[in-house]
This record gives sequence, C-alpha cells and structure tokens, in this order.
Amino acid sequence: ITPYPTDLSTNWGVVGSATPNGWDGPDVQFWKTDVTNVFAAYADLKGGEIKFRQDNKWELDYDGSNGKLEKGGKNIAVDAGTYKITMDLTNLTYKLDNYSWGLVGDATANGWGGPDEKLSYDGNLDAWTITTTLKDGEFKFPTPQVILTKELMETLLNAGYKRVRPVVAFSTLPQWSF
Repeated sequence: ITPYPTDLSTNWGVVGSATPNGWDGPDVQFWKTDVTNVFAAYADLKGGEIKFRQDNKWELDYDGSNGKLEKGGKNIAVDAGTYKITMDLTNLTYKLDNYSWGLVGDATANGWGGPDEKLSYDGNLDAWTITTTLKDGEFKFPTPQVILTKELMETLLNAGYKRVRPVVAFSTLPQWSF
C-alpha cells in the first residue's frame, strides 16, 4: 500500500432546516467523487428542507425537485434519516439515498440485535471511521457482509496488510484499517 495525499474537499455544502446546523451553517461538506463535477455528502438529517450552496454563502445556491437542480426553485423537502446526497453540477441533478454503514456483533456494546454502531464518513481520510470499545467476539459490517474476527485480523497483518490509519479502536488489539 502506497499512501498518497488526497484532497477530496469541495467548496459546496448542504444547508437547511434538516441539517445539524440549520440555515446558518456551517454546511454539511460535499466531497469529490471519481466523476468530475459530481459530489457526495453523507448526513443525518431531520425532517425539513435543504439546499446546496457554494462557500457557505448565498451567492450561488441550488434547490429543486424530482432530482433536478435549479436556481430560485423550491427548497428540497426531506424526511428524517441518514443519507448519501449526490449532486451532479454537469447535469444539474441530485439524488438522496438512504445510506448507513455500521458495526454489529457480540463484540459490540449492542450485540447482534443492534442497533448497529454507526460509522461516519471522513472525507479528509476518504474512510469510514468509528471509535468504539469491542469485547471478545465477532463483529461485522452489515454492508458489505464481512465478518472480521481477531484471528482474521492477525492473519491479514501476517499476510502483509499494514496498519494505515485508525478506523476501529480496540481495547486489546491495535488499530486497523481495511
């Protein structure tokens, strides 16, 4: 694995009554994707409204309906939930997808019955992260279906996988990134 600096930040964000900081911001950050002018944000939203704006200011902002972006249109109504928000500035479209990634298992505080311990997207690392204390046992990331045991993690390390950046903080094991 060769680490290299990656700046996925953009000057675009999500603002509105449904966002954690409301209409005054700061905005929920949009991040670059592998497609030019297509950006993604990951957010826990309350029921309410959102818009997309540049530089945390109102000089350039988009709203819309039915997946189409427009200037000066209606705010975008959203239900409460965890979303991946995609904005395409080339085609002037947007998409709201229910999206969540978590950790579940008898090694977690909530066990196999959940609820999952939520991971958060960190665009500065381009990684999903969680800091939690795990007990002896197994856990999995329900999306995708991967079961990671202590033995599997030791096998991966012995096979040459490196500790790259902290993702899961273990109480008895080193920190790992996959």
